Amino acid sequence: MVNKVFWILTVSISVLIFGSGLYLGVANAQNDNSVLLDKAASLIELGDPKSAIPLLKEVLEGDPDNIKALKNLSLAYFKLNMYAESIILFDKIIQLEGHGSEELLYMKGVSLTVLGQGNEAVLFFDQVLRKNPTNVSTLIAKGVALKNLQKHDDALSSFDNALKLEPYNMSAKLQRLDVLKHLKDHDEIRSSLVDILGLSLEKIEFFENKNCNRCYGDVPWLFPMRDTDEYIGSVQIKIRDSFDNLVAVVESDMIDYPVHPLFDKMLSKYPVSRILEKDGISYEMRNFSINKADVEINDYFMDRLAISSKLIPVLFSYNMGIAVEEGDSFVAEWEIGKRI
Repeated sequence: MVNKVFWILTVSISVLIFGSGLYLGVANAQNDNSVLLDKAASLIELGDPKSAIPLLKEVLEGDPDNIKALKNLSLAYFKLNMYAESIILFDKIIQLEGHGSEELLYMKGVSLTVLGQGNEAVLFFDQVLRKNPTNVSTLIAKGVALKNLQKHDDALSSFDNALKLEPYNMSAKLQRLDVLKHLKDHDEIRSSLVDILGLSLEKIEFFENKNCNRCYGDVPWLFPMRDTDEYIGSVQIKIRDSFDNLVAVVESDMIDYPVHPLFDKMLSKYPVSRILEKDGISYEMRNFSINKADVEINDYFMDRLAISSKLIPVLFSYNMGIAVEEGDSFVAEWEIGKRI
């Protein structure tokens, strides 16, 4: 499935595609078609492609081969996610002009990708890239089509080529991260996350979403063990795929210890395994494992692992950088100590 990043990408690019190419007709009070074309183009430019459609259809009723009307109508359909309708017009424009522009071939490729025709989409993206090998938007779009076809190595190559040209392109970085999830390259996932979030974990524009508390966050492997006044601990998470192959072992010390009596009650069920002395403080360490928990997963990595008691979450561990797919299983081995 094409994810949200790709939707954002296609919408933003479609604005650029016909930026000067909204094909504004020359204003001419004596030419009804020119007036209609100008008005329709302005509506599309103002973000109201739906209202432009009847105007463009009116032009085409009297002039079925009007290229300006066909191009703007295809763009209006594209912006409204009416991809099947836009493809019909793309084909007619290519037939009338005898060739397809980079922008038109790109939009047809995107439309085919969304409609699940990835192999055909790649052919159109390749036509664009033969004309212009440095077209970053097309390299990213081709990578998305290849990813949807589960040709992950080829998709990764396409995103890498895009990033060679634009090293800070966030869409390419995030799409590449999604491919790494499928390849289960956990070391590269972590490296990519550090690259995206930055060593100082500063917020970046893509993650600035007040309604999403998981759109930016911590990268735990950059930090030393984080202690509290009362607790100390760590967790090791082992991930196995649907064939029971061990695909990742990740450790984290980023643990939230809640102030809640249920947590102490749960912890007391496990025997003391050792006494840990640290910085003059003694801790009773207890070990336990779980293989069922509340796991929050976003499009790119496992973000949070929670243990609950009576539906009240009492222990959280954050470990971004674990790729989880349907059919995977995991065991989380905890060692938690309470100050004596």
